[in-house]
Amino acid sequence: MKPFSHERCIVNIGLYKTGSTTLATAAQSLDMKVYDKFPSTIAPHTLKEILLEPTKSIDEHIANNLESFINYFIEYDFVSDGWFSLLPLASPHAFNTVKDEASKKGVQLTFICTQRDLESYLKSELHHWVRHDIEKTAGLKVGERSVLQYLLRSRYRLHMNGVERLCKTEHMTRLELHNQDKWASELSNIKPQYAWDEGLEIAGKQNSTPELPIQAILLTVRIVEHFDKCLQDVNVLLDDIERDPLCKYMLVLALDDDEYDAPEAKIIKTVLEARSRLKCLHLLRNPRKEQGEAPHICQIWASMAEHAWNNEASWVIFLGDDIRVECPFHYRAMYRYFLDNQVKFDLPQDKYFGCPWFNDEGFKGFPTFPIVGKEHFRIFGGLIPDERKYMLINQDLARSLPPKDLSEVWSRPRSPRCKAYKCLWRVRYSSCSVQPCPC
Repeated sequence: MKPFSHERCIVNIGLYKTGSTTLATAAQSLDMKVYDKFPSTIAPHTLKEILLEPTKSIDEHIANNLESFINYFIEYDFVSDGWFSLLPLASPHAFNTVKDEASKKGVQLTFICTQRDLESYLKSELHHWVRHDIEKTAGLKVGERSVLQYLLRSRYRLHMNGVERLCKTEHMTRLELHNQDKWASELSNIKPQYAWDEGLEIAGKQNSTPELPIQAILLTVRIVEHFDKCLQDVNVLLDDIERDPLCKYMLVLALDDDEYDAPEAKIIKTVLEARSRLKCLHLLRNPRKEQGEAPHICQIWASMAEHAWNNEASWVIFLGDDIRVECPFHYRAMYRYFLDNQVKFDLPQDKYFGCPWFNDEGFKGFPTFPIVGKEHFRIFGGLIPDERKYMLINQDLARSLPPKDLSEVWSRPRSPRCKAYKCLWRVRYSSCSVQPCPC
């Protein structure tokens, strides 16, 4: 430990994912003793409490671990992340207890706060939760997972309010991530003996979040006869998809040969391309078919999937325009599934292997279209292996009545607009669980 004297410890009370790791790395490169960890043995119920009741959580931690909490200030020159980032959320009594006890131990606390705009923070934090499987570790229930972004948003605002309150009583240096070029001069006012510009240059951009995978939504629709209804349904479906704030997606829309050049096709293309969260739109032309001939759904599906994979999609989902995705974390659930498979099969980070599907509460006991990872494309050279490419054509769309025994079609993909089973297929994702492909 440091000798007992009037030392100064810099305490970054900024939230994780606000540039805190970059700053800690810079301090470490300047030979400062840095602590920026979160306890690895923290209990699941505590993780959940930090999310749901952060003030109660930090107050209880200070009350139960005051001595060890203060020891970090004594032993280190710079502390951040973990419990320290929750100090603005502590009650005034708990905060003053920490500051007074540190002073008794001969340590002067200097507070700084890394900050980031809310929307960027939320996206980065959600990505962190997915990649480190924190939802599972914290034991979040389905309802809590559904509102995770709102809980993180609420904690962010509570934190900012706490910082504003502390600014009235403490000398506080705010370091905004979008003004990172000003950090060195601000920090030099605190500890001028350190070359902060050099430290920040060495640190670069630490803990940068990997690029999000691209999810491809595959749709084939008839647009001319009921154009307004069709456009409305597609937009509602995409509204559902975009409820997951982490979702990064492309849309592959396949139109029949007789409608591809219709004026409605240009309109729907213009309308969909204007969606702010859509990465890109790809318009495909289905093969010509004879009058009365049933659509070759499997071939259309395969063509759309292969086009999406060739345009950097990480996985593909074949949906119908009348589907309603009722889960606001469907993308996070799929992403976590593929991450689990990367660990299970020792795959590189950019390999998305597996064939899960969503729970379909609208038609229990029957599989939905599987979600197919890009590694499937690399292995088979397409969606359907060549030897089976023309065995499945219409997915029972031509049936006028459902079979008496559903087991005969159990392993055959089902049309997203399947009316043969008198089903308005609504994917409700009651638990958003994923299962292996039945094929």
